[in-house]
Amino acid sequence: MPSQTGPVGGRRRAFTLVELLLVIVIIAVLISILVPALGGAREAARKAQTATLLRTLGNATMTFGNDHEGQAPGLFSVADMGHSENGGTSNSGGEGMSAMENLILGLSGSDAILGINDANYNGETSNTIVALVGPRSAPMSKYYVNPSLIGSGGAYFEIPKEFFVAQTRSESQISGPGPASTEDERANGMVEIPDLVDAWGQPILAWVKNEYGSSSIRQSASNIDLEREKFAQVDSDGAMDDNASPAWFYWNSNAAFLRSQALGKKREDMTQDPGMYEGATSALGSFLADNHPEKLYRTMAALLGSTAVPTLQDASGTAYMSKDVIPTAARAKVVLQSAGRDGIYLSSRDPGLANATDDRDFVDYGSDFYIPGTSNRITDDKGKPTSTDVIQEFDDIVQGAGS
Repeated sequence: MPSQTGPVGGRRRAFTLVELLLVIVIIAVLISILVPALGGAREAARKAQTATLLRTLGNATMTFGNDHEGQAPGLFSVADMGHSENGGTSNSGGEGMSAMENLILGLSGSDAILGINDANYNGETSNTIVALVGPRSAPMSKYYVNPSLIGSGGAYFEIPKEFFVAQTRSESQISGPGPASTEDERANGMVEIPDLVDAWGQPILAWVKNEYGSSSIRQSASNIDLEREKFAQVDSDGAMDDNASPAWFYWNSNAAFLRSQALGKKREDMTQDPGMYEGATSALGSFLADNHPEKLYRTMAALLGSTAVPTLQDASGTAYMSKDVIPTAARAKVVLQSAGRDGIYLSSRDPGLANATDDRDFVDYGSDFYIPGTSNRITDDKGKPTSTDVIQEFDDIVQGAGS
């Protein structure tokens, strides 16, 4: 006689409503635990990918410098990249070439660079094949480039395709190299230079030191504001003070993205007042460049200045206040910057901005050494004066290349 394995009468007992609800609750709890963990793992992977990309680019930049007597890569000079024609204004834009685009062209290999007056490719002149690029408006100051050949012909840096993405200049990038300024023009075959982006899809900034800038910056100078302008200015042809010397770094070299109202894949706005805007915006953005350049210079000093301890006392031995400390050395000859997870360069929502200054709308270089607004040094666990790096309190990923 066959054995009976099911319930009496051959009918199976159905789940009760309580049991079904219990299963649903258990599944929901598991999802609430697993989804954040998976999201965190994805963010960690993106951060690692971006850090690796910046290190690889930094190594390529240093190799280029070793082969070219210390020169940084690029078709155009730091002064040209910092020119007002490149940075434009919030209303009119500008040429809008970024320092990263210039850096990539210098590392791209000779095949992609067709020449100043040579738009021919296989006997044909066509803006569906080549782009005319440069930071200045004069045609004779521009180069013809074939974007499809970037990375070939003995290139120092092989660009992964997923990190090489063109920005729509009517929104993400102010003006810019190449003729295609809108998605419609790009759809019709017009080309432009793609931009190097991080693992979150946001453009990566390159800050390149001007080799023709001041030979030295003195912390003990009588006019500390002029010394600060030797380190950073908005543009190379219209300094805030006529007595200022050429600067080491120019904001206009990255204005293409720092003036954007819909930057990159995350569509972030870089143009609002970091001290007043209710949402997150950038302490490097165009609001400070247009309205408070003196604050912007402080932020650039914190980002690009070396955190090695400078002279922190005047000739009489009196300690400087944090607001008076300026960098006397750069973080590196080339500084690469990813906006990080939030997609905003030095975001107003990051802890670093609140900790860097009492005003909370710019980053103070002196916060690497002093408690903001005081002459009280930051100390280590043993009570000895030390220095920190306030930029580490932002989620930005910053990598230096070259001494």
